[in-house]
Amino acid sequence: MKPTFSIYSNAGLFLGGMVSVLLYWYLSGEIAGSPIKIERYIGYFGAAFVVYAVTIFFVTRGNSIPPLAYILLFAVLFRIIGITVAPQFEDDYFRYIWDGFVLSGLDNPYQYPPSHYFSDENISDEYQNALSGINYPDLPTIYAPTLQFSFLLAHWVWPAQVMGLQLIYSVMDVLLILILAQMTDRKSLMLYAWNPLVIKEIAFTAHPDVAGAMLLIAAIFFVKNRPLLSVVSLALSVCVKPFAWVIAPFILMRLRKTYVFLFAILVLVIYLPFLASGATDFTTLSTFGKHWEYNAAVYHVLSQVLSATNARLLCGVLFVMMYLVYVRNYCASGQTSIRGDILLGGLLILSPVINPWYLLWILPFATFNRDIWPWVASCAVLLSYFTGLNMGDPSLASYEQAKWVRPLEFGMIALAIAFDVYRRWRDEKVGAPPRA
Repeated sequence: MKPTFSIYSNAGLFLGGMVSVLLYWYLSGEIAGSPIKIERYIGYFGAAFVVYAVTIFFVTRGNSIPPLAYILLFAVLFRIIGITVAPQFEDDYFRYIWDGFVLSGLDNPYQYPPSHYFSDENISDEYQNALSGINYPDLPTIYAPTLQFSFLLAHWVWPAQVMGLQLIYSVMDVLLILILAQMTDRKSLMLYAWNPLVIKEIAFTAHPDVAGAMLLIAAIFFVKNRPLLSVVSLALSVCVKPFAWVIAPFILMRLRKTYVFLFAILVLVIYLPFLASGATDFTTLSTFGKHWEYNAAVYHVLSQVLSATNARLLCGVLFVMMYLVYVRNYCASGQTSIRGDILLGGLLILSPVINPWYLLWILPFATFNRDIWPWVASCAVLLSYFTGLNMGDPSLASYEQAKWVRPLEFGMIALAIAFDVYRRWRDEKVGAPPRA
């Protein structure tokens, strides 16, 4: 039967979109008017998730598919609203602004930590404000070269203002949606385009991970017919954050050796300006990798019975084993689709750090199959924002979470995974077509 979209589904989609617009609009109004409590802030996004889930459930039932124009229209509106307000419960963007400023003067942002500039009286007030807001000011920046170039672009577009960053990353997000529109079905596209976590972490809080995710998906999209574009996109993506390296080998397997060599050259060229001046992101990346923990799952449990070093080592071994098993099965099956959601999800569940915006790498891959756990995780991970600092709770350390957070957050994700496993078992038992 040919897919259709009835007038009732059309009205339901429009209603769901408008209710979401109103939620984000009222939230932006509260943020602009006065400080907002974390409970109320996350409550708005929780309500947006309810509207999002109900809308998708009702307008995509049966043989009905939502029009692309509607999906794009509201996706853009949601992001425009987010761009208009300053980030809440976030301070990472101060570092982005500062790095763009340093790079604009042709200095290497990896060379000195921000604290090196505290006594510099030649820095203007607007950049002094950014400098004073940076967390861990005694460490040089952790952000890799591709992100540094995006910070520089934001500096040129809107100096010293977070809105430039929000605008650039929201545009990249829309580009990602347009690429996904060529690769997946409309329901799955809507799951990403309207996802409240995506809208919060990019438009509302200017996290740059979408740059890496967009470039990585572009590399997969172009790999068959435009290998040169694929290689360039992949090289830029791996120079955003290490997550892209997990997926890169599967893309390189599909390219001729000439393009693999070109990929290596491009990565070197991207890093070369920083290597030439003697400093890169590796130093601070190593420091955070050795010492930082936040919202961890498996690692947190292991660290209760093992030393931090041994817990990290064991989690690393477990991930390598999982990765090698996947590679073996991937090669043996001759498949070309990459389960980036499983690979990156496995990495995160074993990682000492699970920041909510890390899921921006997983969700585009989740649009290629029918598992629900990534979408449940995108909602559950919002609970991680309930920390001592955000709640103003003196009984908790700044980044310490309330005791109920992790059991509830990872309990929801575990139930979603169990449902996906059950559904696959049920489908295999009744002989239903396999799910991607």
